[in-house]
Amino acid sequence: MRAVLIFNPTAGRARPATLARAAERWRAAGWQVETLATDAATGARGATREALARGVELLAACGGDGTLAEIANEVVAHGLKAATAITALPFGTANVFARDLGLPLAPEAAARALLAGRPQAFPLGRARFGGGRERHFVCFASCGFDALIIHRVTRAAKRRWGVAAFVLEAVRQLPGYAFPPLPVSNGAGQAEANLALCTLTRHYAGPFALYPRSWARQPYLITCRGGAARMALQLVAFLAGAVQAAPGVRAAPVKQLQIGGAAPVQLDGEPAGFAPVEIEIEPAALRVWAP
Repeated sequence: MRAVLIFNPTAGRARPATLARAAERWRAAGWQVETLATDAATGARGATREALARGVELLAACGGDGTLAEIANEVVAHGLKAATAITALPFGTANVFARDLGLPLAPEAAARALLAGRPQAFPLGRARFGGGRERHFVCFASCGFDALIIHRVTRAAKRRWGVAAFVLEAVRQLPGYAFPPLPVSNGAGQAEANLALCTLTRHYAGPFALYPRSWARQPYLITCRGGAARMALQLVAFLAGAVQAAPGVRAAPVKQLQIGGAAPVQLDGEPAGFAPVEIEIEPAALRVWAP
C-alpha cells in the first residue's frame, strides 16, 4: 500500500510526534508511507495534487473534517473519486468522519485500526452556489444559525477551546439572531425552515448524534423551525443526543434539495458562502478506506 499522510499543523490536536508514530505504525506493516504538510496558500489541495501526481493508493487526512473535505475536492477535480481511496486520522476538533468510521480518536490507534481496512463506497455531497461555483462535502452541509456560528468562530478559538468554542458562540449569538425564513425544497414540495442541515454522517460537531442508531445509514435532510426560545430547546436536545425529538425538528431521507434566502452556509465545519444553494447527493461516489 502506497499512502500519503496529509498533515494540517494548524488542526486542533496537531502534534508532529503523534503523526510520526502513526506513520511508523503503517511502515511497520510494510506500507510505503510519506508525509506532506498543508500550507496557508492552498490548504490541503496543494499537497493532495502533489500526492496524486505520484499515483498513490491512499490519502489520509491528518487534521479535521475540513482537511478531509479539501482532499476529497481535489480528488474529485482530478476525476479520481472512485479510484483513489481517502481516510481520516483524527487530529481535528470534531473528527466527525473518523467517528462515523468507528475509529479510535487517538491517531496512532486509528492508524492501527485502518491496517485492517478496505476500500468502501461512501456518498458524496455537492453544493452549487450562485455563479456556478461548486464544492463537495463528505459529512454535512447546513444553512442558518449553526452555519453562522461556523462563520464566527475563529481558528484560534477552535484550536484553544475545541467544541466548547462553538457552544459558547451559539449561546452568545442566540439572543440577537433574527432566524430568517429559508425556503427549502427537496423534490417532494417546498417548506419553510429557519435552519436546514443535509447530513451524510450520523455524528455532528463531535460526539453528538443527529439520529438514533436504529435509523438507516443514509443522507438525511433535517430542518428546524422556530425563534430563539425554540432553538434553545433544540440546542439542549442536540447536546442530549435527541435532536430528532425536539419541537420544530423534522428529518427525512434526501437526494437533492434547494435552499433559498441569504443565510450563511457551512460545509464540513468550514464557512462556504451564502444561500441560495443547490445540494445534490451522489450515492456510493467516494472511495473510502475504512475498517
